[in-house]
Amino acid sequence: MKRILFLCTGNSARSQLAEAIMRDMAGDEYMVMSAGMRLKGSTLGCMKCSII
Repeated sequence: MKRILFLCTGNSARSQLAEAIMRDMAGDEYMVMSAGMRLKGSTLGCMKCSII
């Protein structure tokens, strides 16, 4: 299985959105993940949840 990792500094918005979009596009062919270099909070905001 191929893997895709979206990495950003905080993993607080962009990489999570990119992960959600790519998961939808890739189906079962890829393992899609996102991660951050530094912890910037542990929860998703309401706007991000509604987009994902």
